Amino acid sequence: MMHDARGSRLRRDINALIRDPNQNISASKLWVNIGNAVTVYLLIAYGELIVLHWEVLAVLLTILVAPDLLKKVISLKYGETTSTVAESRMVIKETTTTPPKAD
Repeated sequence: MMHDARGSRLRRDINALIRDPNQNISASKLWVNIGNAVTVYLLIAYGELIVLHWEVLAVLLTILVAPDLLKKVISLKYGETTSTVAESRMVIKETTTTPPKAD
């Protein structure tokens, strides 16, 4: 029983890496994760050569940092993300009642 719970949690975590909230495969998430994997591989395999050329290091580190940085900048500029806006609308809809009509 415990093994099944851990297995399904791992599966959910892996699905979250490439799927959007509607459970469709997200191309952007997929390519970001592929880019991150390639970048980490290059940093590990060719670390000494990369450090000698700061331009290459800057590009590789930008690939690792840029997606999360862009999300945070957008969040700071525009406030809530679409998922939290949708959740808050659902809460407002559930808690709001229609006032009685005045005769």
